[in-house]
Amino acid sequence: MKFFASDDWKCPKCGTENYIADSVNEIVPNKTVRELEEENIDVPFECDNCGYKEVILVGYNEEKDRFVVDYFGTKLFRNCKKEREQILKDANLL
Repeated sequence: MKFFASDDWKCPKCGTENYIADSVNEIVPNKTVRELEEENIDVPFECDNCGYKEVILVGYNEEKDRFVVDYFGTKLFRNCKKEREQILKDANLL
């Protein structure tokens, strides 16, 4: 099985760079090749420094052969607090 590298995730609350490759690699084996190439992947994550919880969206970048964080598509940018809370609950982060 191939393990993928991933960009770090910068916590929006405290600014800490968080290593997320292990979390990405827990989810990748459950996806098809088509899903990996065409869709972003939801990655539940908690900041190592402050405990901020988020569902990060990452997408596979073929040129770099790594997963990159989609900051503008991430759940963080959703305006609806109720929807965001439900997403965190579904990911077992609340």
